[in-house]
Amino acid sequence: MLQTVTICFLVLHYRGQTVKGVAFLVCYALVLLMLLSPLMPLAVITILQASNMPSVVVGKLLQAATNYRNGHTGQLSAITVLLLFGGSLARIFTSIQVSSPAPL
Repeated sequence: MLQTVTICFLVLHYRGQTVKGVAFLVCYALVLLMLLSPLMPLAVITILQASNMPSVVVGKLLQAATNYRNGHTGQLSAITVLLLFGGSLARIFTSIQVSSPAPL
């Protein structure tokens, strides 16, 4: 998360839009604080977490459609796809481990 936020800020900064980058960081921090606040209902957090998988699937479908339309994957390499797939599997595995009850 921190790497992605840093990259987003740096992209804006090097495009000469440092003020937008700082505004992005402030907005991101405020949303993060709000979500981590004890005032946030657990149902909202659960819905956001549950919507993660459908949003990833839709994003990958859009990427596949663009690659098909272009006739190539551009700079996307097989090793990148493999590493992303492995990371996704690890995330699923840890989610299952965390959500399953501990044996007695």
